[in-house]
Amino acid sequence: MRRRGAAQAIVSCVVLIVGAAISVGSFLIIRYNVETEAKLRFERHASDAQHVIAARIHSYADVMYGLRSLYSASYPVTRMEFQQLCDGLDLHAGTPDSGPSTTPSTFP
Repeated sequence: MRRRGAAQAIVSCVVLIVGAAISVGSFLIIRYNVETEAKLRFERHASDAQHVIAARIHSYADVMYGLRSLYSASYPVTRMEFQQLCDGLDLHAGTPDSGPSTTPSTFP
């Protein structure tokens, strides 16, 4: 009878140790997966932000190239020529986050 009680105690301890090992292993695997997913999500958001910033800079550079071309083509630029350039570039639709225009909509 004593042997049977000792055997049950040993089996119980082995089951406890195996269960604890499985729990710790599962925890480590899940933690690794969560951290990896978070890193990938951050990299994706950073890449998206980089592309948005690059597109904005490109659109602002296009506006500057247009202005430079206008001033190169005819130096004393009239208000009408400048307004036509602004209308042709469609600045409100082409540039992100363009708030109220700093140029008047009509010229005297």
